[in-house]
Amino acid sequence: MKSPKLWVYNYDFEFELAGRARLFSSAQKVSPWYYLNRTACNLLPLMEPEDSLLLYEHPDSSLLHTLEKKLGFLPHLTTFSSSRESNAIGQDLLNSTSGYKPSGKISLSPWGWSPSMAQISAESPSLEKIKRLNSKSESYSLRQRHLSADWQIPSEIIHVRKLFLKNFEEQLKKFYEKYGDFYVKHAFGASGKLLDYYSPGRVSSKKLKTWLHWAKREGGILLEQAIPIHQEWGLQLHFPPKGKPIFLALTQLFSDLEQSYQGSMIRIQDQSMLGKMEEELSPLIEQIQNDGYQGPLGIDLIESSPGKFKLLEINARYTMGRVAYEWHQKINPYGIGYFSNLFLRYPKSIAFKLLQKFCTQLEKQYFCKITLINLVSSESLPVHLITLFLSLEKQEHLIKIRNQLKFFSP
Repeated sequence: MKSPKLWVYNYDFEFELAGRARLFSSAQKVSPWYYLNRTACNLLPLMEPEDSLLLYEHPDSSLLHTLEKKLGFLPHLTTFSSSRESNAIGQDLLNSTSGYKPSGKISLSPWGWSPSMAQISAESPSLEKIKRLNSKSESYSLRQRHLSADWQIPSEIIHVRKLFLKNFEEQLKKFYEKYGDFYVKHAFGASGKLLDYYSPGRVSSKKLKTWLHWAKREGGILLEQAIPIHQEWGLQLHFPPKGKPIFLALTQLFSDLEQSYQGSMIRIQDQSMLGKMEEELSPLIEQIQNDGYQGPLGIDLIESSPGKFKLLEINARYTMGRVAYEWHQKINPYGIGYFSNLFLRYPKSIAFKLLQKFCTQLEKQYFCKITLINLVSSESLPVHLITLFLSLEKQEHLIKIRNQLKFFSP
């Protein structure tokens, strides 16, 4: 029998791996991570009834009641607070001032493994292996060593521990002359953070110094050609302690021009490609398994033209695509599923029951099901975050539903 686990939605764990300074909240400024800190209910379909979910605040009781009816259970909800809330949830937990305080080693299931999570976990993987596998450099290396040319993206790692700014700039120009515009990637960036774009005439000396700092800190940075994107995808896998890795699902990924996450879609018809993915990626997957990795893993893919896939990067953690898959399994495994965060601008508080009533109207209009997962507001900003899962039959209704929700006004 499995022991109960404490689930922690430490979505910014890559920045802890990278040794980045924590970002603290203030009364004058509310950052996006303030809202994301309060979206731990994303993890609910991954959990068992005896598990516990770590929360900064207790969600609306009506929202929880609705989720309990849809999932058939709710785990234990455990709240805590830190004297100074930050984007580093694991470190906030270690500095808990009220509510839950870790004492001794506990059974833990984090979004991703980081030093703070390993510090309180009864069992944790090798952080050295986790850090290496989550590195953009390792994704590049595994891709180069184990996949055919069709899966490659023209890339280069610049090792610059001893280079001066002038030498560094020359290497960037050489890469541009060969491949055109490209992305500059920190080893541990995520969701558009610690990532930049190189194009002649748009590179300031400040940017160059920032990139050089990234490279010196991590021993190098990744340059990656900006290739055409027909569609972004996420391959969701799980590596059990014994047996072969499990190919769970292929999900579509949607992001904005800054590479920030917008949503994930799962469709039954896309799953027919899983066999091809397993066959062509098997050398890389076998290498990851042989290295001893266990747990969730996502692989980001780019479809550069219809049917032509490139491997972008590997994420040794849970992913939003995996979350979309789990909600899809629990809510309606036969239709189209879409998981998304939406930021709404409205000067007053939004009552869950009014938002739920509006969603019920949309359900009747578009013959869909809408599950509200999170509703987060701030007292100092007229901005609200809702997380939702849509289950629908017609994909063309998706944009219409999103737009109506985005401009919802009680």
